[in-house]
Amino acid sequence: MPRRRRIIPGASYRLTARCFDRRFYLVPSEAVDATVGFVLAYCAQKYAVQIHAWVVMSNHVHLDITDPHAKAHKFIGLFKSLVARALNFKRGRWEYFWAPPPSALVRVVSKEDAIKGLAYTLVNPVAAGLVWSPDEWPGRGSLPGHLGATKDDCLTYTFDKPDFFFRTEKDRGKLPDRITLTLTPHPMGADDPEGFVNELEKATDQLRENARRKMTGKKRRPMGADNVRAQKYLRNPGTRSRRRRLIPTFAAKSTSLRVQLARQQLAFDAEYDSALLTWLRRGKAVFPFGTCKMKGYPGVTIRGAPAAA
Repeated sequence: MPRRRRIIPGASYRLTARCFDRRFYLVPSEAVDATVGFVLAYCAQKYAVQIHAWVVMSNHVHLDITDPHAKAHKFIGLFKSLVARALNFKRGRWEYFWAPPPSALVRVVSKEDAIKGLAYTLVNPVAAGLVWSPDEWPGRGSLPGHLGATKDDCLTYTFDKPDFFFRTEKDRGKLPDRITLTLTPHPMGADDPEGFVNELEKATDQLRENARRKMTGKKRRPMGADNVRAQKYLRNPGTRSRRRRLIPTFAAKSTSLRVQLARQQLAFDAEYDSALLTWLRRGKAVFPFGTCKMKGYPGVTIRGAPAAA
């Protein structure tokens, strides 16, 4: 049996969505910037998903989120659908936009792993050898200084609805003409918000310097913002991509914690499969806590969270 997706209310995740065949469908442009920003803000508001950091690269998107109501699968599904339809319409395309599922949805379970994931997202344009500093990246996304210790310290973005695809409210459009998105402090830093932000700043600086030294050591210069914008959206990097790798479901540097989470996942898979067979035979069954795909089906009950959760 394949591994089942387990979505836990209140969990934090690192999410990556990649374009089909690694093509540059998200290369920075006015249409891409407006579409992705607006759709991200709308989907986050619709499903009450908290955004901590985000960046739109030329052929993929990185998001660091917290999912209070176990809606992450619906959030990413609607986000990918609206972005694909809008940008395909803009370019007169009808084919695939995103790489086939599953999207990488990695659960973050510790403060250390949260900082590492946030730093990776914030410095991704530098780590990819495209610019010297995150603020030079021509695409949309959050910068190291955008995430603060409190909600009031975090940056608020305002996005206008792209008029080339979405109808305005005056024309009976269902989506608002303007929407805002405010970043949310990561819950892993709730015990010491100031300390968390300081550690994130250090991790970001270290990752940026490592990427710069790597480029300098190879006597390379970054591509630069102008060359990034000049990329044709039908092209791809032209480099070989690592295939047939394991797709992680959680991020944990601690070995003991990884073992514990792996055992929990195996137990969840076994209970889910047993409940699914029962439901197919009898028409009703109790599924384990964290089940998302079967939620809402007739005869399906989702067991409540155990006390330890």
